Amino acid sequence: MRARFPTLTAAALALAGLAACTAQSTTGSAGLYCSKEGLCPPGMICSPSNVCIADMDAGAGTDSGAGGSDSLAGQDTTAADSLQQDSAPDTAVIDTAPADTPQPDTAKPDTSKPDSTVQDTAKPDIADDTAPVSVTIEELQKGATSLTCENTSGIVNYAKVMVEPAVLTGPPVMSTSSSGKKSALLYVRPATGPTSGEYAGLIVVVQAWPVPFTAGSVIQVTGTVQEFYCMTEVIVDSLDAVVAKGAVAVPDPYAVGIGPLVANSEPYEGALVSIAGVTVAQPNLAGTDGKNHGEFTVKSGNAELAIYLPYGSQWLNKDQSTTLLFGDKFSSISGHLAYSFGHWVLRPRDDMDFKSGF
Repeated sequence: MRARFPTLTAAALALAGLAACTAQSTTGSAGLYCSKEGLCPPGMICSPSNVCIADMDAGAGTDSGAGGSDSLAGQDTTAADSLQQDSAPDTAVIDTAPADTPQPDTAKPDTSKPDSTVQDTAKPDIADDTAPVSVTIEELQKGATSLTCENTSGIVNYAKVMVEPAVLTGPPVMSTSSSGKKSALLYVRPATGPTSGEYAGLIVVVQAWPVPFTAGSVIQVTGTVQEFYCMTEVIVDSLDAVVAKGAVAVPDPYAVGIGPLVANSEPYEGALVSIAGVTVAQPNLAGTDGKNHGEFTVKSGNAELAIYLPYGSQWLNKDQSTTLLFGDKFSSISGHLAYSFGHWVLRPRDDMDFKSGF
């Protein structure tokens, strides 16, 4: 568990008159992916596209809209365009951290094996007329709820918030629940253009599709802060709670050394980052089921990080193995850093986020 920061959450909850709910909710939000052995949280099953979805036969849950971490919950995901489509699997989640990857004391708790004994309970009673608390993305990411994660094996909902104007750092991703309801997953950062990527990224889940936004769109959202298996999200009920504020050039990724990124990933949760000068360490990061999932790792020095090959990648075979070789070099790889099933993974938006050689 992490030291609590006396920033957003305690003050916001007091202002909003809300008590933090530590119970697991049956509500999902886009982006939680199956573990390598096909495990999903209680009340969810692994879909053919390797995404955790509500187990409708068990009567579990509704959908609220994912990285992880990977941003992120149980739904089949496809992208707004062919290169961004999220399909099997949607993220380079790994069941165990690389043996030589530093594991700092500030790392989030491991949730790779959800506790099957956790029972579903109701979401907190948040009145519709509760006034939202105005917050910045930095306040959300540095708040106690994000840094501590009260419920490592479930979902915790907190105060209603109005987030500062933010710009989309990638195209919206469409999510389709098992019931057929569609929602949009948005990665955003402050529109003010912070010079540092620390605590500058956020995942927003809008329960609507299509959405009239593209990479570079500036929006302001009002929704509920949610920790979905330790991934910080803001859940937005409808497009009515999203205010368009114009558009700007798509922001460049924040350049972060792979060593510092692996040593302390939390500050970059949800942010668009770029690592440089890495080589392929594991061309195929097979799961415990012995199958490939389009995942590999890159390494520089003792720091190793999992990477997900997006759907349609030039390096991805039909059987989800990669065409990469040990020692292949990338001058840079960019993507959104997500937290899913207890591990951090870099999720490039498409092949344009990979630069070969160095």
